[in-house]
Amino acid sequence: MKITEQSQDVLPPEPDPRASNAARHGLGSETVPTWEREAYAVHVQAVRASSGAQGYLQERLADRAALALWRLDRVARWEAGRLETEQRRFFDHLRSTKQEAESPYGSVASSPLDARPLRESMRALAQLTGESVTAFVSDPASAEHYAQGYDDEAAAWEALRAGADPASYSNDTAATLGVELLTALQEEWNLNAGRVARALLGRKATRQEAQDIADWNYEVGPGDLGGLVTEAARLAGAAWDHWLMTKQYEASSKAIKIRMIAARLPALLQQELAQSTEPKTPDLEKITRYEAHLERVLYRALHELEAARRERQGQDTPGPVRMVLDERADP
Repeated sequence: MKITEQSQDVLPPEPDPRASNAARHGLGSETVPTWEREAYAVHVQAVRASSGAQGYLQERLADRAALALWRLDRVARWEAGRLETEQRRFFDHLRSTKQEAESPYGSVASSPLDARPLRESMRALAQLTGESVTAFVSDPASAEHYAQGYDDEAAAWEALRAGADPASYSNDTAATLGVELLTALQEEWNLNAGRVARALLGRKATRQEAQDIADWNYEVGPGDLGGLVTEAARLAGAAWDHWLMTKQYEASSKAIKIRMIAARLPALLQQELAQSTEPKTPDLEKITRYEAHLERVLYRALHELEAARRERQGQDTPGPVRMVLDERADP
């Protein structure tokens, strides 16, 4: 939905981005933030139409009523967001410290991901993928790309368990599995760089080749993977199948965790946006009075609109009634 020229005149001026603080753009703000402006324009036009406002003065009164209604709705949205957040935290606590999800390789247990706030979820995604938090802020959907990559890795480990030919893997898959195998050969099975290079190249490596491999300055291709698999299987012995299954499980677990976090991001972003307008703690006590103030503004504007309508139709427009309450007065 785009803001038309007809609706542009009902919008308040665009807020100054230099003044984007809670006092001017928060719950008590009279400005309409960028993400609300299109819906607000439609709202004001509907209020003008339903009130029968005619002429500049009546339209201004209708606009004032529309803004009061909009700000009252903002209070309700803020309150609903608070209640939803507290309810989510309550149920997360009931789920204790574990949350399980099913994968093709069994049940995966993790910490309660739903309990993580937005920033913590973003950091968890960055840690799982090696990507920056900024990347997921600009494109949250990109998390699925990394989850799919871990699915592919898990399937590759499973295929190795079934006897697949490592040379049949893609370059990306070979590089991913190669890093894991090189790490295991050197750190789990304490193979020196020379022997790792021999397993990788199928021959005695030059000093430079051995150094490049030791410095991780070498990308494993499909043709290199077979030697690493053979050497790792020899060193692991009877534990080889279990080692492959563990790697398969780890990759599958990461894919599941990424998807679990990514599935929560839209709701977390919405809640964060709603809570960004939350006043400071001392101001929370003023919310009820603030809401009452908005209602007075609304009804005053509606009263003036009704008076203008009656005057336009030639009817009487009685002024406000003044009453004096005195307990000493006779009944």
